[in-house]
This record gives sequence, C-alpha cells and structure tokens, in this order.
Amino acid sequence: MKSSPGPGDTPGPWTQPETADSHSRGPKVARIPYLNAYPFYVRWDELTERGWSSITMPPRQLGVSMERGDVDAGLMAVCDLIRLEAEFEPVLLTGPSGISSLGIANQDRVDSVLLFVRADDSDRTLGGRRPSLSLSPENKDLLENAIIGVTGESSTSFRLLRLLLEVRHKIKPTYRRKDLSHVLEPDLSAVLVIGDLALRWRYNPPAGWVQVMDLAREWREWTGRPFVFARWAVRRALPERVKLDFARFLEGSLAEGIGEIARIARETDIGVESDHVRSYLENLTYRLGPDELEAESRFRELLSDHGIVCSAE
Repeated sequence: MKSSPGPGDTPGPWTQPETADSHSRGPKVARIPYLNAYPFYVRWDELTERGWSSITMPPRQLGVSMERGDVDAGLMAVCDLIRLEAEFEPVLLTGPSGISSLGIANQDRVDSVLLFVRADDSDRTLGGRRPSLSLSPENKDLLENAIIGVTGESSTSFRLLRLLLEVRHKIKPTYRRKDLSHVLEPDLSAVLVIGDLALRWRYNPPAGWVQVMDLAREWREWTGRPFVFARWAVRRALPERVKLDFARFLEGSLAEGIGEIARIARETDIGVESDHVRSYLENLTYRLGPDELEAESRFRELLSDHGIVCSAE
C-alpha cells in the first residue's frame, strides 16, 4: 500500500481541484475532502453543466466561507448549520416515506471521530491497553486535568466532545486548537482526531497513543440515538428552482455513489485496507429520516442547556 497522504489531501477518483470557473457569478458549492463524503461526488463533474462551480475545503473552513458569502451550498457541519440557519436551509427531499434530508450520520461507532490518550511512564501507563470505543473508568481518570489537542478542522466534533466529557462524565479538561502535525508535542495529554486521519489512526495509531473513545459510540450509549455530523445545505436566497435542481442532483449522485462503494474502496488510497474502507462507508447513513433528525434536535437541546455555543472558533 502506498504511503498515506496528509489531512485534506486524500487522493481518489472523486477528489477534484477547484473548478476553472470557481469565481464565476453562478452559485458555488464546497465539498469536504473526506472519504465519508465520496459517495456524493460520483457525478460531480455534472455540476458545471448546471451552472455551479466547486471548491474543496475542510468542514470548519467551509462554515467560515459560507458565512462570508463565498460559498452557497455544502455539506455543512451541524454546528455551522445551527449558527447560520438564518441564511442556510437543509437540502430536503420528498418521497414515499415522507420528507428526508441528506447528510452524514452514524447509528453507532463511526471510526473517524476519535479521542486518543498519550501513554506515559507513570503507574497509569497505557502500555498494552486495547483501544476502547467508549470511555472506561480507568481511561476517564487519565482525562482529569488533561490538555486535549483539537484539530482545527473540527466544528461539530469538538462540541460533541465537550458534551461527552463535561456533561456526561463531569470532566473539565483544557482544550487547545492544534495543527495535527504537532500532536506529538509533549504538553498534550490527549487529542481529538477526525476524518481520514482518524480512520488511519484507528488501524495504525502513532506509537505511544491509544484510542479511548469513539465519539459516535459514546453518544449512542448516552442518548440511545444516532449522531448526525453534517447535512447538505443551501443558501436560502437562491432561487427555488436552483435549490430544487441541486437537491435532485445530490440525490441522483448519492444513489449512484452508494452502488459504487465497493469500487470507491478499491480505488481510494488513504493508508487503510480497502476492506476497512468499504465497511466504514457501508456503516454510514446518508439519507436522514425521523430518527436522525430527532437525534440532531437532542444535540441542539443539550448544547443550549449547557451553554456550549456553536461559534466559528
């Protein structure tokens, strides 16, 4: 297997650079460069025929760009949609089973939003400890007074981590936004890793680091609900015909993409075996129904109840 790329540089047949007409007057859509979104991108080149231009950026930057007015549609992190919902609305579809939305959710473990703890030389060493999907009492002790590095690409995942640690487990660590290339800095006790890098760490973590939580599994054990990480959204001010056409395009591209998951897994190199990639993609939920939307509402309620704000920071 080839060497794995850095965050945001994942190669694959559905990874494209900014289109040549990306600064035209037509609407612009942003795409996130994570594997979990690839099934939406199978027919991406058709967007130019529909008058759209495209740009690629990580979730947190996508939210900032949409707020500035640079982008009109994208797979928005739920926290960004919450804070910008006066200007953006979810892409909605009407079918035989009612109204649904498009996005990314998990029913249980996700494998790409993970908390890792550094092993140390004290009597609390993690040497020989197996990766955990949910926070055990012994791992909870390791996070008391911890300094947790948080990737700058994260928006929703950071707020979810705060709920799980501060509200569920009554832990109040210190958080620091960090470039993931610096996670080995000695002052960090733990690190929140997301996206393709987290998936690589899941199967091949750096020496001295152990997974102690899969945030989607922890959320499921706490609330009994799935977790919605992102939803496709469009600028409210766009003409209705443009929004409807974009929704139909996404649904068609996703329908084709789900049928292409085996090929996506074979042809995408992120430093993870193709069988793991396929399993990962097949465990995601892309069409969001009542259960997922109720879960998102619960997430919103908990954020509000505990004063955790979805800001651009």
